[in-house]
Amino acid sequence: MSRNRAAVSAVAVTLFTAGLVGGLAVGPAAAATTTATTEAKARVGADWATQSIVFTAAAGQTNDLHIFSMYTSDGIRRIGFSDVVPLEPGDHCAYSRAEDTTSVVCELPADSPRPDRIDVVLGDGNDTIAAFTPGIGTVSGGPGDDELHAHTARTVLGGAGNDMVMGPAALHGGDGMDHLMGDSSNQRMWGGRGDDMIEGYGGDDTVHAGPGDDHAMGGDGRDILLGGSGNDTLDGEGGDDLVCGGTGKDTLEGGPGRNIVLP
Repeated sequence: MSRNRAAVSAVAVTLFTAGLVGGLAVGPAAAATTTATTEAKARVGADWATQSIVFTAAAGQTNDLHIFSMYTSDGIRRIGFSDVVPLEPGDHCAYSRAEDTTSVVCELPADSPRPDRIDVVLGDGNDTIAAFTPGIGTVSGGPGDDELHAHTARTVLGGAGNDMVMGPAALHGGDGMDHLMGDSSNQRMWGGRGDDMIEGYGGDDTVHAGPGDDHAMGGDGRDILLGGSGNDTLDGEGGDDLVCGGTGKDTLEGGPGRNIVLP
């Protein structure tokens, strides 16, 4: 897998910006009137009391979700959600254009003493998310082979399936052959069951390889790499690292620096 980070598509932002005219009418069920349909829809709604937004995918959907900040005015912050499947707006959310049920704008008070929190629960498809906006809490991929570009999330959960998981904080691969990619922050990463690839990059990281034949690299920083029950390859790379094997036939390398390597 390439180490290049995926960029957020400018197309989604352009569509949202062009489609909005004036402010949103906020309040319970602020969605625009649409033709009734039996098609399952992902739901996204805001709770001003808790300063939060929750996006929940519908069963059977394959999501390609983009989340991005739009603009703040009159004390209101606006966050855009763009997908390839129908969405259902909840409280303080509305379609950006009445004819497009895949694009929703949600609002949160900009002057709240509470921090913003946006949680995403994806479902059983092979889902993709690109989320760079501030305030992302937890992104959960669910079952399926997911690609989770959650570069501002506090916690990213791959779930069952062969997932690509990216983020700056706590990364969990789950069951499957996962690829976890960190950044320059100090992180904790869990590969879970399966033969995983885990890349720490910069920062002082703690990596738990888990069961399976895993390949983990610490990157720059003072890292802790812990093998599991499989035949693991662990490389501390740059920095003063602690590299510990597990119960399998492991290949261990400290890299440059003052390292401790334990079989």
